[in-house]
Amino acid sequence: MLFSLVMLLSSRALGFRFSAADQAAVLHLWRYVGHLMGVDPGLLPATTTDAWRLYWLEATTEFLPDEDSRQLARALMNAAAPLLLTPRWKNSTRARRALTNYLFAYSRLVLGRRNADFLGAPDNTFYRAAVIGTAATIFVAESTRRLIPGATGLCERLGQRRRTTMVRRLIREQHGDRFHSRYDAQDDPLIETAHP
Repeated sequence: MLFSLVMLLSSRALGFRFSAADQAAVLHLWRYVGHLMGVDPGLLPATTTDAWRLYWLEATTEFLPDEDSRQLARALMNAAAPLLLTPRWKNSTRARRALTNYLFAYSRLVLGRRNADFLGAPDNTFYRAAVIGTAATIFVAESTRRLIPGATGLCERLGQRRRTTMVRRLIREQHGDRFHSRYDAQDDPLIETAHP
């Protein structure tokens, strides 16, 4: 739910627009991930309507944050700015504070006032206005993109380039291990495999 319906809702709040096919693709992807994880098929929404039903069912039982939620929210927000800032701004206390306040303002928009207050999200009018301004700008750009032939493909290529640059930077900064060694039952002497 968090990676499908909630991600789509949060992105819409920021002005992004999705076709019905895009929404269906996101739900299908996370339905498949849930299947691979062994989640009961009855709990894997196949349509937006199914997702909303499950969302409201979950909302009645799990939407009240607790003290662990507050600590996790604070830790995530404190960790986000250093990861998202480019090297040029990484050591700037002012840039970190501004980005953290902006992220809290965005969270406030998505979570609602009650949950945001409980989680300790600061309520800053300037940053709320900045998020709303960002959403309006993105909405206009998204609306224009949908009207111009080829604009969607161009945006996809630019987005992929930006993601690749960011991932490479994070791997470099975090000293990420990019090497993967295949591990399966045939390589493990403790697991007997049946041979025909």
